[in-house]
Amino acid sequence: MTSDRVDADHRVEVTAAPTTVSDEAALIASLAAGDRGEPLKRLVDRYGGPLFGYGIRLLKDRGMAEELVQDTFVRLWRGADVRP
Repeated sequence: MTSDRVDADHRVEVTAAPTTVSDEAALIASLAAGDRGEPLKRLVDRYGGPLFGYGIRLLKDRGMAEELVQDTFVRLWRGADVRP
């Protein structure tokens, strides 16, 4: 789980739960197997805040940063069952 706070200079302070590579792999494997519920929610909870912070710094626009986050997770959701 993450928590974030945006200050007046659009800096985002993020506190993320520690993760392991095997935990990430299990979430991605669950997505690839068709489970779009809990694995996607956990990835959004874990990476939505940091991605939003990156978007704010890169784009200097809160609305565009929100779109970046949404588009990223929609693409993940749509492409999760595509295997190389």
